[in-house]
Parts: sequence; structure tokens; C-alpha cells
Amino acid sequence: MSSREKPISRSRTSISDIVVAIENDIVSGAFTPDQRLDERQLSLRFGVSRTPIREALSRMAASGLVVTRPNQGVFVARLTLAQYLQQFEVMSGLEAMAAELCARRAAPTEKAEIVEIHRKAADAVSASDMGAYVKCNLEFHNAIYKGSQNEFLEREVKSIRLRLEPYRRSIFGLNGRLEESHKEHSLIVESILAREEVAARNLMLLHLNMHRPSFADYLMHLTKVLPPA
Repeated sequence: MSSREKPISRSRTSISDIVVAIENDIVSGAFTPDQRLDERQLSLRFGVSRTPIREALSRMAASGLVVTRPNQGVFVARLTLAQYLQQFEVMSGLEAMAAELCARRAAPTEKAEIVEIHRKAADAVSASDMGAYVKCNLEFHNAIYKGSQNEFLEREVKSIRLRLEPYRRSIFGLNGRLEESHKEHSLIVESILAREEVAARNLMLLHLNMHRPSFADYLMHLTKVLPPA
């Protein structure tokens, strides 16, 4: 039995715990788009009846992370290419706003957290450890959302990123992207520490620019794995 399938004590497991755990599995790639989520296996894993499992999956369906297919069950959602690009466009704008607000508002402890995550990411780049870098990358962006001190913005951008993350992991497999991403993060960190709001916003937009050559390569990859509409 794998670690992600290990049952969790019923007394310690809430519906929110179940939602977060399944979301993490989707983001990490443990559950993949179009994969069926078996209620029985999930109930055994979490040590609960099927009722809280169904409630957790219902919440996730409302957020668009999973879909219910009549007479088939619940599946991890698969975006079309058009849906992906539309959501990525919105996420990029929110990410830029978060970086700008973070540069303006972040507390010293929040800035220190961003710096520490960036340092850990450097270790992952040096070791060519894509898995570790993907984890640091998610933590880095989450820390910037937190530093914006805007809970509504943080919640909305996380919601979109959650739906896109299963597809975004592969971009770091492109030649040189780990190093390129970390260098871009360095500039964003510098602007946040210097409280340069406009620079932080623009650098984040550049970091997520859909017209860059590396994104074009990534887009070619997406056309092979996502339906056009």
C-alpha cells in the first residue's frame, strides 16, 4: 500500500481533509486527468464511509477539479486547450496583481519565507531535481499570494492554479526551463524585497508570458495531450 493510500484515522479526518488530500494528489500527478476516482478505495484510504467521500467529491466538482459522468462515476477533469489558455490568461493577471501587492504589503516574515523557498529551489536546480523544484515553485507562488495580504485574491488565484497545475508540471521538463524559471524568480524576489511594486508586477507577467519561446514549446506539447475544444 502506497503512502497516499494509507488509511487515516476516522476521528481525525474531516471532509476538508479529504478534499485537500485528493487535490494534492491531482496536483502532484498521483491522480491524472480522466482518471476515475473510486469511492470504495477512497473510503478505505481515509477510514470513513462513502458519504463524506461523496461530499468531498461534490465540493471538488463545484470547483471544476473533477467531473461527474452519469452511470460512470467521478473523474479528474480534463481541460480543453481553449479552456486551459483562457484560465491561464486570467491566472497570469492575478499572479501579477499578487506580486505587486506583495511588494507593497508583505511583512518581513513573509518576505523571509519567500527568500527561504527561493534558496531551496536553488538547491533543486543544482541537483537537477525537477520534482523538488516543482514543489518549491508551488510554494514560492503561494508565498507571494499570502504576501499580497488579500485573502480573496489568494483564494481565487489558487483555485485557478489548482485546475492548471496537473498540466503545468511538464513545462519544467523542457530543456533549460528549471534554470530559466529560477533566474526569473530571482528578479521577482529582488523587486519584492526592494518594494518595487511595478517591477514585481511586470516581472511576474514576463515570467508567465505566453509569447515566450519556451511557452511556445510547451504549447506544442499541450496540443498533443489536450483536446482543442
